[in-house]
Amino acid sequence: MEEHKLTTLAGSLLRQARKEKKITGKELAKLMGISQQQISRYENGITPLTLDLLYRFLSVLDQDCLIFMQKIFNEYHNNSRVKGHALLAPPSLSQYLKHFIKDKNSTSFKVYTHSKDN
Repeated sequence: MEEHKLTTLAGSLLRQARKEKKITGKELAKLMGISQQQISRYENGITPLTLDLLYRFLSVLDQDCLIFMQKIFNEYHNNSRVKGHALLAPPSLSQYLKHFIKDKNSTSFKVYTHSKDN
């Protein structure tokens, strides 16, 4: 689903990090104190990750949190461009966040009223 694309990407990248570390899903589950089935649900993007849980995963897998998040956003933007979306991938996570905040602050709303004079 499009609305869970970041969740799916995060799970996929977690699986990749786990395999690079040569840890099985069962071993990671034991290290995390959760079931192997739950590890699978996170890695497949079925169950969304909280930031706290993502941080725990990254700590166990010896991954830098900011670099990991940058990978997620880069992958997201690369996939979106391929599908023809008009997204520009910012070169860094900090610039991405600045761009996002700037866009949110510059959004203006127009108020329309209905007139019975028509």
